Amino acid sequence: MSRSWRFIVVCLLSCVTRRVKTKPVVVALVLLMAGCATMPPPPYRAPSSPVWGYRGTDMKDLPLVTYAPTRRACQMLREFVVTENGPTPVARLSACTRFIIDDRGTGYFAYTFAYGGYPGFGQAVTTADSCDAARRVLATVRLYRPVSTCAPIEVR
Repeated sequence: MSRSWRFIVVCLLSCVTRRVKTKPVVVALVLLMAGCATMPPPPYRAPSSPVWGYRGTDMKDLPLVTYAPTRRACQMLREFVVTENGPTPVARLSACTRFIIDDRGTGYFAYTFAYGGYPGFGQAVTTADSCDAARRVLATVRLYRPVSTCAPIEVR
């Protein structure tokens, strides 16, 4: 258990056992939790080695690239996307292939995310606005957190 959670548990237990007024403690804990919820997203970090990914299109029919650290992870993520969205997107998603992600390049804007707690996943789209919109939506789903900021990249 992290230090901050231990502190919260100790505060709550001491309030219950000592019959301290709980209203100020609850207000302090709510403010503390609100501060944790508004932490800025981590910066984008390009993978240091080649990744496995697939090409497709986003909701606006703009090109996108989704990548994972391993071929199996790429296939699982692609299958999850196909299963969740029905058979229509299958024709618009390529098979998983090797990519090199270069953070000194241009052409795409990318963010990284964890999938089920495993880091090393990312998605790249062709506009900064689309990237920011997509990462904001993904950040609301606990399965994908943490979601990084967007950064310009090149996909080879």
